[in-house]
Amino acid sequence: MNTDQTTERTAQGPWLGPTEALVYCDPVEAPAWESAPAEDDAVRYGFRVGNLGMLVPAKAASELSGDLSVYPVPNTPPWFPGLVNLRGNLIPVFDLKRLLMPGDDSAPQRKLLVLDKEENAAGILVDGFPRPLKLAEPMARTPSLPGTLEEHLAAAYFVDDAVWLEIRHRELFAAIGQLMAGGAATG
Repeated sequence: MNTDQTTERTAQGPWLGPTEALVYCDPVEAPAWESAPAEDDAVRYGFRVGNLGMLVPAKAASELSGDLSVYPVPNTPPWFPGLVNLRGNLIPVFDLKRLLMPGDDSAPQRKLLVLDKEENAAGILVDGFPRPLKLAEPMARTPSLPGTLEEHLAAAYFVDDAVWLEIRHRELFAAIGQLMAGGAATG
């Protein structure tokens, strides 16, 4: 029996030589994660802003942080707490609770959720941690929402006895930017 496994693979020894191992390919079945059922695609993450349930946009980058310093910008509305420095990029932060529900001053442990990346990135303050949700079909009729939000609603879902909103976030952030540029609700 040859014990030099760098030149020959024996029936008893599973080890290949380094060069042989680099080029050896044993066909196997696809990994389980590649053949996952399509129903798993319907799992999304939802977060709360006051009494509103919102969904993290599908296929959008997102990041949750609780310890970034928000730097205020003078003469801006109260729903614009300021900017954060995220790995050298200045990201605007919006407080949608103050924008959409001005009378709601409840302040649970708030986290910063940054949606998207590069020039499209924006942060919003959320109430607590996002949670996984298994979505079904969108609602045929959506509830009435504050005007700024309703204009950018893509779909609404009813899951776990609550309504979860899918918002076209880039459009919403652009509209909020227009509010700021127009000087609306500053104070």
